[in-house]
Parts: sequence; structure tokens; C-alpha cells
Amino acid sequence: MARLVYYVAQTLDGFIAEPDGGVRFLDGLGEDGDDFGYAGFEAGIDSLIMGRGTYEFVEATGTWPYAGKPTWLMTSHPVATPPLDAHVTDASPAEVLRAIRETGATDTWLVGGGRLAGAFAQAGLIDEWIVTVVPSVMGQGVPLAAPLRALVGLDLVRNETCKQGVVQLTYRKRAD
Repeated sequence: MARLVYYVAQTLDGFIAEPDGGVRFLDGLGEDGDDFGYAGFEAGIDSLIMGRGTYEFVEATGTWPYAGKPTWLMTSHPVATPPLDAHVTDASPAEVLRAIRETGATDTWLVGGGRLAGAFAQAGLIDEWIVTVVPSVMGQGVPLAAPLRALVGLDLVRNETCKQGVVQLTYRKRAD
């Protein structure tokens, strides 16, 4: 069965990035070699969806870590030189997910950001939420998923306490 997974780290107060898009709240995590399951998760993913802000953040690192994995970059603005495997689109979340599934992809990672996650959540398209909660509080920033016009019900299927006070929570979309 094909699934769309929102795999993301957030602060205790629900922000996935600082107001400027930075993720300094992640600094120092994993220095002991613990990647909190990221490598295993990423290895099992065969396609990605990301918004323009996330794309620009990744692009600024100077390397494209998702080579070989088709990526749907959702933006209404042209991208000068998208990665080789990128599909730049301004289609709706449902249309993008349909296009991905037509390729035969079965495990798609919704990389971010918060507005994009909100749009997919509101459309009822996120099957699984893997949220890694980092023990820090920012008070402001990019929310996990926003804006939402209605409650999105989830069922907790797994929780794991990790090193450094990190907690990883896995939720699935609640069956209606």
C-alpha cells in the first residue's frame, strides 16, 4: 500500500523551523552517532514532496542529498536549475500525490514545510506522521502544520524515548 509520511523534527512547542527558516534547535543532536532512525527511514523512501522554502534551505547546503529519488517541488515560482530528479509543479496536493502514485512510488516523504504539510493534512492525504520532538522551546517560528481549517485526528501507534531527551512519536491518520 502506498503511503505519504510527514517525517519531521519539531521543538516541544511545535515549531519545525525558526522564523527565518533556520533549524539551529537541531544543533548538537546526533553528535554521538545516533541519527534517531533517519538513515533507515530515508533508505525506505522512494519519492519526496517539498515546498519552495525547504528546497531553498537544502539547496543552500551545496549538495542535493536526495539524488536518485524523484522529488516533487511544489512552488508557484520558476526554479532556475532544479535537481535532475525534480518535478517542479504548482498542482494541488491531491494532483501531486496522484502523479507520484502513477509512477509506482509506494513510500513518499513529505519533507516540508509547515504550510505544505497543512495543505496535505487538510486534504486528508498524510497517512503517517513521524514527529521527532526535540527538548527545546522557541516561542515562535514555522508551525508543524498550518493553517488548518479543521481538526485532523490521529492515532498514536508508536512512541520512543531517545538519547538527549528526544522523543519520537508515530501517528497514523484516524479512520473515519
